[in-house]
Amino acid sequence: MTLRDELASIVSVTGVAHVEFREQIASTNDLALEQCCSKDLPTPLLVLTDRQTAGRGRGKNQWQASPGALTFSLVVDPQQLQLDSENWPLISLSAGVAVCEVLERLAQSNAFHLKWPNDIFVNDGKISGILVEVSPSLGRRVVVGIGINVNNSFQHADGEQSFPAISLADVTQRQWEIRDVLTEVTRSVLAKLTDLVEGKGEIVAAMNQRCYLNGREVVIALGKNQIRGSCLGIDPQGALLVSTQAGTRRVYGGVVQSFSPNR
Repeated sequence: MTLRDELASIVSVTGVAHVEFREQIASTNDLALEQCCSKDLPTPLLVLTDRQTAGRGRGKNQWQASPGALTFSLVVDPQQLQLDSENWPLISLSAGVAVCEVLERLAQSNAFHLKWPNDIFVNDGKISGILVEVSPSLGRRVVVGIGINVNNSFQHADGEQSFPAISLADVTQRQWEIRDVLTEVTRSVLAKLTDLVEGKGEIVAAMNQRCYLNGREVVIALGKNQIRGSCLGIDPQGALLVSTQAGTRRVYGGVVQSFSPNR
C-alpha cells in the first residue's frame, strides 16, 4: 500500500486533524505555509509527500530527499497547545529529541544525537533535518518540517560532503515501512510539544544528553560574523552555550559551519 492509500489510518493513529497529501512537491513546508492562510485550518495538520524535490534547510541549505526518504511537515497552533511564545525557540529542539527517541527505539541504539539546532546525527552522519517556520498571518501558526533518511542508503555515496549523510537502513541493515516511521515520529513530536507546556525541564535535560556538539570546537556563522569557541551545551531557552575568548556566548541563531572531531 502507498502512503496515499493509508491516509485515513494515519489520521486515526497519529491524532492529527487532517492530512494534506501530494505525490510530489517542491517543499512540504511551502505547502504548509500556504495552508496557514486558511482561517478554518484544522490543526494539527500533517502535510505529506512521497517525493520532495526542493526541500529547504536552515539558512541557504537544502534538504536533498532521494527516493526512500521520509519528508513531511506538521502545522500546529501554539494557542491551541497553550504554548507560550517564550518556548517557541525550543520547538525545533523538542522535535529533534522526539526524532532521536523514535530512531533509538527502532534501531535499538542510543547513538543518535542532536546537532543544534535542527539536525540529527548518528555514526557521525546526518540522518535527519528539521526546519521550523512561523506563519506571519492568522495566529502565527508554527510549521515543523522534518526530513528523515529512512530507506535511501548512502553506503556507496562519496565522502566529500562536509556532513556525510546516513540512513536508518544503513544503520540497521534492513528496510523499513515509511508509514510506521511517520506515525511514530508524528506522535512523538506532538507529545513533546505538549511536554513543553507541562514543563520543559526533562526536555532540556534530554537535549543536553544528546547534544552532539558538546565539548567540540565550533564555528557558527551569525550574519556576517562568526562565533568560535567550545560548546558547553544548551541552555533552558534553547540557546547554544559557547565558551569564547571573550567569555560565554548564548547563541540563539546562526548556522554551524564546522565543528571539531569529538574529544
